[in-house]
Amino acid sequence: IHEELEELFHRKLVDYLRAISGKTNIMLDLKYRSKGVGIAEAIEKSNYKGEIYVTSKYHKDLVLVKKCLPQAKVLLAIEDEPLDVESYLEKAGVDGVSIRAAFVEEDMVKQLHEHNHIVAVWVVNDPELAIYLAKLGVDMIITDKPREIMKALNIEIKRKSEIIELVRVIEEILGLI
Repeated sequence: IHEELEELFHRKLVDYLRAISGKTNIMLDLKYRSKGVGIAEAIEKSNYKGEIYVTSKYHKDLVLVKKCLPQAKVLLAIEDEPLDVESYLEKAGVDGVSIRAAFVEEDMVKQLHEHNHIVAVWVVNDPELAIYLAKLGVDMIITDKPREIMKALNIEIKRKSEIIELVRVIEEILGLI
């Protein structure tokens, strides 16, 4: 049964990626170990058009994703305070970091940008924190409250109907997991 559910998930993922291809960029967070190659295969099969970001706390899986999908931007998820995140990213050969907001510091953001690394920050549901992080220059703010954070950052929704459709697709995907 587990294999059948996994196959269903991959078929649905391919379908959803095709549906949103060319309309938006995506970030996929691998929540389970050893799923990276399957996700990379689904992305390739979908012929997805747009930026693809893949993040996970399973760093070995991300290295495999980067090998399978060199065009994807791979971000190591860091849940604790890092000692030397730049060296770790270089050693892993990835594109950046997805880090808990509590551990983001101005010097770290500057250092990572000097080495052309992406800085994504999560979970930012407080508008004041979002404004502070934006001023630090982080590249992405991951939130459970996109409308509230976009409003705080004065980001306009230009294609409201497409955003609503994407939210519906995402909710449908989440219902599968």
